[in-house]
Amino acid sequence: MPRPCTRCGSPVPDGAWACPACGAEDPAARAFVLQEDGRFDAALAAWDEVLALQPGDPAALEGASFCHRAAELMREGAAWDEAAWGQKGITFFEAGEWALADMAYGRVLDLSPLHLSAVCGKGLANFKWAAALKARGDSTAPRRFHTAAVAIREALRLHPGNAALNRVLSLCERELGRP
Repeated sequence: MPRPCTRCGSPVPDGAWACPACGAEDPAARAFVLQEDGRFDAALAAWDEVLALQPGDPAALEGASFCHRAAELMREGAAWDEAAWGQKGITFFEAGEWALADMAYGRVLDLSPLHLSAVCGKGLANFKWAAALKARGDSTAPRRFHTAAVAIREALRLHPGNAALNRVLSLCERELGRP
């Protein structure tokens, strides 16, 4: 989903760092892309640029807070194994910290790509995150529902016929306007 340019308000396509309308580099778009790529220190610097332009911007405050915590966690967990990251994912999930749960489950999958619990956790965390974003009217909710659907499909490939996963996938598909 395109994000509005912090300078002119025009839509900036996903993955673009410059606004096609005004040509200005958009620090919010850059921050978002860096954050999604897991480059949390660089994303934090970009969110700080957004806050310098738009003090108090809720999305920038949330992004900066997340990136600060995520960068700290990545440094702390540099030597952790998949079990430690999995436990962090569970802790964050139970606390309703969906973005951090997603990140922790992603680290498990970096270490063990077919880890069923992590694939399920990543899908469910993204679904819960998407629902929270939708409830507050955030335009990034569809992207998060899509991410959830991709992870749930992978979990179903590993664990076919799971009724709960099928139900969550159905809810994601409905949110994305698919039958």
